[in-house]
Amino acid sequence: MTVPRNPVGDAKEVLDMYWADSGGDLRLPVDPVKIARQMGAAVYLSDLAPGVSGQLEADDWGQTILLSPDNGPNRQRFTCAHEIGHLVDRGKRGGPAVFIDYRDGRAAQGTDSAEIYANQFAAELLMPADHVRRLAREGWTTQQMATRFGVSQAAMGIRRDNLRCA
Repeated sequence: MTVPRNPVGDAKEVLDMYWADSGGDLRLPVDPVKIARQMGAAVYLSDLAPGVSGQLEADDWGQTILLSPDNGPNRQRFTCAHEIGHLVDRGKRGGPAVFIDYRDGRAAQGTDSAEIYANQFAAELLMPADHVRRLAREGWTTQQMATRFGVSQAAMGIRRDNLRCA
């Protein structure tokens, strides 16, 4: 039986389990490195091939997320959240015991279902829709929201457009 993909619901589950306080409230900005480590993944900066922002390695001994030091902190945060998305997706859908995933140009093309899932998961993890909509209603600018969520202004603009609260 194939498990349907639900990146938004899956990201909310991860936030509830690993980031929300005992009352269910989220601290912003979300720290994907802390979440990944709580999930049992090691996270390191590592020189990666040109054009590769991040890499996820998983085998029988554990999972490791590698982030390119060539990217700025906002890009590293999104890449880490993206790779957590792959971990969650693999956990729900199964997959090979040993694999390597690279976050490169394919992630931005919007043609690979696993990459689409991981991008949608990362967006919800870092910029939860309920919080984005509330701040937009309160009149926050895209720049103010980008700072609050710890993402780039471009990522925040895309998120607001996708949620139709520009």
